[in-house]
Amino acid sequence: MSIRRFRTGINRTSLEDKIIDFITSLESLYSSGSGDLTRKLSQRGSMILAKTEEERGFFYNFLKNAYNFRSGLVHGEGERDVMVDGKKISIEEICSKLEDMTRESIKKYLKLIKYYDGQKKNKKIIGEIDDSIINRKKYSVLKKKF
Repeated sequence: MSIRRFRTGINRTSLEDKIIDFITSLESLYSSGSGDLTRKLSQRGSMILAKTEEERGFFYNFLKNAYNFRSGLVHGEGERDVMVDGKKISIEEICSKLEDMTRESIKKYLKLIKYYDGQKKNKKIIGEIDDSIINRKKYSVLKKKF
């Protein structure tokens, strides 16, 4: 699902449609179950994508606000402002950053998936990401896999 939605997003001409597809792609990787999807996507995505603590904070806030932007689009409320670190981010920049983050997320998942056996590999990866959020040693082990 993630790769298919990413590919669809790449081929679209509308920035709004691209953003919807990129967020859907990320959501299929980082969200599980129902409820609190914004937090799940933002927290897990920032853990996988960020190289530093500072970058993690930026990614978390960017993903949270980009998800909110996408929600405004799909729920008929139109474009919502995306503000990160006190700076308004343009729709072009939102789209570009989401494309990069989605591409990188897919690459990292493709590396991670080989470490898991059986069914529901995505849930196993998500479980390990969640464990690494509160345990730095587990994060170090996870990080070595990608």
